Amino acid sequence: MTIDIRKTQNGSAKNGSASEVAPATAVADLDSMDIFHGCPHFALIDDPATKILFPSPAGACHHVQQSASVDLDHQQSYCLNQNHVACSVFQQSNPRILPDDIRIVMPGQASRNLLKIVLTIIVLAVLISASAYFFLGGFGDNDNNDGVQANNDDMPVAAAASLIEETATPEPTVTNTVNTATPLPAKTSTIIPTDTPEPESTVTSMPEPTAEPTATDMPESTNTPIPTATAVPLPQAVVNVSRLNIRGGPSTDYPIIAIVEENQALDIVGQLDAGGWWQICCVNEGEIGWVLAATVNVEGDTTNVPQAILPPLP
Repeated sequence: MTIDIRKTQNGSAKNGSASEVAPATAVADLDSMDIFHGCPHFALIDDPATKILFPSPAGACHHVQQSASVDLDHQQSYCLNQNHVACSVFQQSNPRILPDDIRIVMPGQASRNLLKIVLTIIVLAVLISASAYFFLGGFGDNDNNDGVQANNDDMPVAAAASLIEETATPEPTVTNTVNTATPLPAKTSTIIPTDTPEPESTVTSMPEPTAEPTATDMPESTNTPIPTATAVPLPQAVVNVSRLNIRGGPSTDYPIIAIVEENQALDIVGQLDAGGWWQICCVNEGEIGWVLAATVNVEGDTTNVPQAILPPLP
């Protein structure tokens, strides 16, 4: 709603007629009134002289170089009252743009700003292209003019030379003709071919086939007996105590599996150097046991006696 407030002669204000009321943002011509205590730079975005009485998206700040719409909350808190003196934009002497946090971008304003940027770019591109054309074209014209001038300077010389060639009469030249005798072809002797006797055919005798070798009787193979290895007797352990316990392993932790008397001989089939034990065979009808080395006397060579594998403890 548009309000047109005018003063009467006695200082009272009266409203305009109903025909002066139009559907728009409430604004007022307050140039001659003192009821507006807001920011002097706050007015319509398209008309800096028209003030606004309440928050509106059309309210803009004209204190900046590029006028822009002000946020409604900021209008209520600063622009429309005496607090405008505390506004950060008002306190600046010559601000360039309105801060983003208190600015409203109008739909039409954004498109106009974009159009201005595009037009500026186009104008700059045209100016740069024109400057380049005139600058480079000037040098090209100078080069062409120099070439034409050089060709024009050479034309009189070429014309004079052609006239001299046309007027000069060539002197006749005398050619001496020398008669050269053509040599006669030399006589060549022709050799008459004689009959060549044909070679006599010779009969080549074929070699007689040789008799194939006959198979000779192969000598019968004789079976040669393979020598058998001589059995080496095993070393023996002769018991040197009155009664000896035969154990299941090289330690007293193993159980006793047999008992033998003094002077009984047993075959040595293994050894354990770490504990001084001999592995003997056999007791209890083929069972292998162990005896302490200090309880027996060894008879025979024990060099080839192998190291035995320890049996597990029971």
